[in-house]
Amino acid sequence: MRNPRLRRALATSAGIALIGTVIGALLWNSNPLLGSALGAGAGFLLGSIFAAFADWRIGLALLIVVLLGEDSLRKAVPNSPYWISLGKDLLIAACYLCYAFRPNLRRSLRPANNLEKWGVYVPILTWMSFVVLEAANPALPHPLVGLSGIRTWLVYFPMMILMSNFFRHSESADTFLRAMAYLAMPIFLLTMLQNSYYYDLPPFLRESAFRKVRTLESGGEVRYNESIFATPTLLALASVYQLCLVIGLLKIRRARKQRILLWVSGYCAIMTAHLSGIRTGLSFCAIAVFTCLPLISYRFERRTSVPRRPRPGLVLGGVIGLLAGAVLVGFMTGNRAEAFWTSIQPEIVEQRMNVAIAVTDDFGGGLLGNGTGSAGKSSRVMNLFGKPATGNENVEWGTALVRYCFGEVGMWFGAFLGLWALFGLFRIATGQREARFAPIRYTLWIYIGAQLSWFLFKAYPVLENGTMGVLYWSSAGLILGLKRLDEKELATPVAE
Repeated sequence: MRNPRLRRALATSAGIALIGTVIGALLWNSNPLLGSALGAGAGFLLGSIFAAFADWRIGLALLIVVLLGEDSLRKAVPNSPYWISLGKDLLIAACYLCYAFRPNLRRSLRPANNLEKWGVYVPILTWMSFVVLEAANPALPHPLVGLSGIRTWLVYFPMMILMSNFFRHSESADTFLRAMAYLAMPIFLLTMLQNSYYYDLPPFLRESAFRKVRTLESGGEVRYNESIFATPTLLALASVYQLCLVIGLLKIRRARKQRILLWVSGYCAIMTAHLSGIRTGLSFCAIAVFTCLPLISYRFERRTSVPRRPRPGLVLGGVIGLLAGAVLVGFMTGNRAEAFWTSIQPEIVEQRMNVAIAVTDDFGGGLLGNGTGSAGKSSRVMNLFGKPATGNENVEWGTALVRYCFGEVGMWFGAFLGLWALFGLFRIATGQREARFAPIRYTLWIYIGAQLSWFLFKAYPVLENGTMGVLYWSSAGLILGLKRLDEKELATPVAE
């Protein structure tokens, strides 16, 4: 919030939202609550779009507010239309247009080098071309289904390009990433209130919580929680993302106050993943911590005009967190305790993984599949024209979805290109280990692998969700952008 243009844009959007609240309530006489909510959302979105046309970076900053607010608004207000979630697409489109037609605002620190071109962009663009080609599959019942499927796969990919050019200075990048990590604290607070004091909360906070429950192996029930996100799965994945950010940020030397806030944010992210009710969320937090152990080898840090110096360690805070977690687990009883222990029980985890892999045989797509958009929710575009959705929405596992849409050829072709792009990003993420943002690049790569694994082997295709699509491609772009910032800083002479 130190950027005056961002403060003005936020204040303007909030002001238009207030006006929209009044107008919506007056125009929607039959349901003033819904009208005021839609008016407020439309007003804030309109102000954000105008800001995005002026500067796409300001638009992307306001996108965070839209992403955090749209799902809560849709859930908390009765009879809210599902198309509320299209607001973020309009704002992102405004950012794309500004980026495309205002070249003075897209000047990058440097053009993409050969590693970025051939290691990242070529495999991704090759897959996107295959997705577009599959939209012409004659097995598709209607061309609109293919176009909707193309939107699902392609609309958020340019976020990687924008985020690779988002930061111009190291300090602004560090401030932004810390703010993203600090969001774990209010999200945890809201999640805890919705879990423990559900019936005592105000209607908006109460109704925006997910009210379904999960049945445990013993027959008991545990409440799911999605907080401000669309599903509990997305809440758990957002917690993993924030944990990865915290680990990377803590490996950078900084003031004590910032370190304390980051440690608290990391603990909150792990507890939120558990409170989501998604067993895999806690498992993925543990995997993220384990796969971040190679950061121990990132021993030194070098910045502009500062001699090389040791990086801070994570052992003491990790031990404190482990002891605090052990105390909390010790006080767990009943269904909540069973939910925790079954999340790490090897037999149950192995069984779920086997089911996820074997389910691809239940939804075969032949050699070339049934076409882009034939599985998942892409075919719901037909409902806008009064026609039934023809897609197979029972295909939830990512492996099954890819095989159903793109067939055996697409599944193995996608696996090859995916590994190619991941390896290219890995080389970028692990380059120049003494650079300032090297730990964050590595932990962001860990998160990308976690989300991709969740997409392939969990019964919820997280890459089909708009918020998670933005987070996935933005993380890839941040790896590229932070690498460029590191190169710029290391190229500056160092005072010995």
